[in-house]
Amino acid sequence: MPLEQNPGMISMLAGKPNPSLFPITSISVTIRSPTADGSVEKVVDIQGSVLQEALQYGATQGLPNMHRWFKGLQVVAHDRAPGPDWELSIGSGSQDLLYKVS
Repeated sequence: MPLEQNPGMISMLAGKPNPSLFPITSISVTIRSPTADGSVEKVVDIQGSVLQEALQYGATQGLPNMHRWFKGLQVVAHDRAPGPDWELSIGSGSQDLLYKVS
């Protein structure tokens, strides 16, 4: 997909529909703070270009902004500083991730 960023490149990738075809205009998610007692909540509203990016297929490791956010969550929730000795893998909760790290 990096070649797709070249000016004038016509992408023939499958599974990348025009964002205007999605009827979704926003997605709201309510989250709890990982550092508080669980009573502090925040509403995250995803819309515009961020939503368009989220509804498309992306890089295998995930959307760069989301990947950075989850790495930051590990720092806050688990006091795990980022470094070259660990990487983040996001999955659906199935045993697929266990297979990938073994």
